[in-house]
Amino acid sequence: MAHLQSYVLAPPTRMNRPPKPGSRPRVWAIGISKLRDLFRDIADEYDTRADLRLVSRGYEDAVNEIAVAGKNRPDIVVAAGSNGTYLKARIDVPVVLVTPTGFDVMHALARARRDASSVALVTYGDTPAEVRRFVAAYGIDVVFAAYQSAQDAEACVLDLRDRGVKTIVGPGLVTDLAARAGMESVFLYSRASVRAAFDTALEVAQAALARRCRGTRCARPRRSHQPASCARARHRARCCGGPPVAGTRAGSGRRRTRC
Repeated sequence: MAHLQSYVLAPPTRMNRPPKPGSRPRVWAIGISKLRDLFRDIADEYDTRADLRLVSRGYEDAVNEIAVAGKNRPDIVVAAGSNGTYLKARIDVPVVLVTPTGFDVMHALARARRDASSVALVTYGDTPAEVRRFVAAYGIDVVFAAYQSAQDAEACVLDLRDRGVKTIVGPGLVTDLAARAGMESVFLYSRASVRAAFDTALEVAQAALARRCRGTRCARPRRSHQPASCARARHRARCCGGPPVAGTRAGSGRRRTRC
């Protein structure tokens, strides 16, 4: 399992120039391996809409990175697979998961089938029922496998290799493990699915920031519109026991008690 530690050693990378304070939501795209590269490929598309930071860390190291960020902590996080689910259960920041579309799955399986006769689809959690139905309807010979953690993923890949599977379709963690095991692999996520996750994250973050701004305006104390001279006169009357002076103006000739 020692090689799994390589997923958490790379430092975070700042992609954008510093924005005007509060002008754009802070979005952290947390991913390792091929997902990180996909984040980087499309980051410039969101330069004017988000203060986007790429964080090449996973699991507990990513949790710690958020914990020490202080005032620069993200408004929202984009992640995927077991790493995203891990973060979702352990941080108090909203997490949007990158979800592969049906087209992503079918396209990746088609690519894998061109190069190998034995193909496996490895996903985090249960294999979607619609994918199983599609594969059955078209008679595609695919082995389904799933994992719940990085350790599960490694054991799953090694088991598939021992069963004679030549090519694996899956997330970045799985494709890297397949390469280490001497197998071919096809990355599951597409730019379209990552863009969809970014768009959702921006909508959620902007709505939250708007609610926060409205709450700040409502909590702000109202300013008094009475003239400063009137306010001073009221203060002297309260301090010195003089007569009421509501509406009194300087030079009006009305008698006031001196302090």
